Amino acid sequence: MFNAVPRQHTTWFRLSGGFLGSEVVLAVGGVALTLVVGLRRRRFRHLVVGLATAAASVVAAELLKHVLLSRPSTAAPAAVSNSFPSGHTAVAAAVTVALWFVVSPRWRPAVVIVGGLLCALVGVVTVVQQWHRPSDAVSAYALVAACACAGGAALVPWQGPPDRGSPGATAN
Repeated sequence: MFNAVPRQHTTWFRLSGGFLGSEVVLAVGGVALTLVVGLRRRRFRHLVVGLATAAASVVAAELLKHVLLSRPSTAAPAAVSNSFPSGHTAVAAAVTVALWFVVSPRWRPAVVIVGGLLCALVGVVTVVQQWHRPSDAVSAYALVAACACAGGAALVPWQGPPDRGSPGATAN
């Protein structure tokens, strides 16, 4: 039997349910923040790749869940019968990745820490609410990571040659 929180009337259960209900707010807020930072910093290529990566991640998660994959029937509630991968977790991770693409390298560690905590919280809450199995959240992280790698690879041809005077440059 799939039991996440035995007493569903607890404060944690009610608060986590309200948090999950804000998925659209998270997505819209994350995209808006990414747009503001990307446009303000004039990182147009990174903005396009970041938003495309986020969109591809969320669309891929939904296609996998509703079209391409199926889960075996278990004693779990009907809500988690076809839940692989987690769309909520994919949205949180996709927003983090999109923002990571547009911020300066100096701010990337902060985005990773705050975004990682947000992603972990969303993943845990979806399990607590019995909306997803733990593997659903983990698969969403892996899916977004794969899309982020593809997005990073797409940026490589747009990068200029290394500055010969920079500390990381190699001399030929």
